[in-house]
Amino acid sequence: MTTANQTEKKISDTMTTGRKVGLLMDHLQAGGEVEIDGYTWVWLDNHITGSSTDGNGETQYWGINGLAIKGVSIKNGVEKPTYMGQGTMPFQSFVELTNKVKEEDWLGMCAGNALRSMNKKR
Repeated sequence: MTTANQTEKKISDTMTTGRKVGLLMDHLQAGGEVEIDGYTWVWLDNHITGSSTDGNGETQYWGINGLAIKGVSIKNGVEKPTYMGQGTMPFQSFVELTNKVKEEDWLGMCAGNALRSMNKKR
């Protein structure tokens, strides 16, 4: 319970910017997702997003390796995840994203991080 002179301390208020960046990166690289400003952010490792075959029969692939925004494409009534890579995002922009993470998401990330360190799943 708080009084008029006290404010409730949030977990995000107790973390340094470096800790927030590290925790968010750990969460994403462990396969987690986080919603920030209406976008779902994920980390992808060599996720193939497209391919084409040239006249010589050689196939080229395009992929995302890093930070991406997750979306949904709907074709013939079937939903499929789609991704937009953010490989050129400046580090300062990523730091700004960390400041927009909701308090309940920080709590979930902290719990997930603690459980991962004990080799358990949330």
